[in-house]
Amino acid sequence: MGKMEDISKEELEAFLRNVPQPVLLGVFGNYCTPCEELESEIAERQLPEGVAFAKVTLGNEQKDIEIADMLGVETVPTVIGFCGAKEVGRISDPDELDILIDST
Repeated sequence: MGKMEDISKEELEAFLRNVPQPVLLGVFGNYCTPCEELESEIAERQLPEGVAFAKVTLGNEQKDIEIADMLGVETVPTVIGFCGAKEVGRISDPDELDILIDST
């Protein structure tokens, strides 16, 4: 599985434009128990070869609001699948994680 890391809005935009492989992007909130549980579940999984995982942890700062707006995220946790810098799906329900992984 790819290395998990927190990234800024600018880094996220560049990452999504330039990453050659499929990406699962976890959008989590500070002090969010469901977010921590979903992140832990993803970390324990064997993602398909070539699928990267990155995360963004949102707080209440303006930059965090801009990232949420850019991604169209209304609730955390949300995991978005990207392939070729295009969104292929998103989930907020951990029970749907396998469906998202399969579509990425």
